Amino acid sequence: MPLFGGPSRSDLLALSRRLANVEAKIDAIMQSLGIELSASTSDGNDDIRQLVLANEKINAIKLYRQRTGLGLKEAKDAIDAFERGEGPLAI
Repeated sequence: MPLFGGPSRSDLLALSRRLANVEAKIDAIMQSLGIELSASTSDGNDDIRQLVLANEKINAIKLYRQRTGLGLKEAKDAIDAFERGEGPLAI
């Protein structure tokens, strides 16, 4: 019996097989539609990063605020942190 009433080993194996089946179906659908998913899938913030790199920080903050709904200070702090290399932009 599993500890604390969690899923049994056979349950986990069944779920693993079902997940693999779903992933195979998704891969087949993507292939038939001509969609390629690269390992470095963009998070949709490439344009904001480009604005920061082009020294257009105000426009980057404006766009980030539009996407996130954050206030001016929070958006500026996020862009500043990204600019300092302290992490990715999160949406």
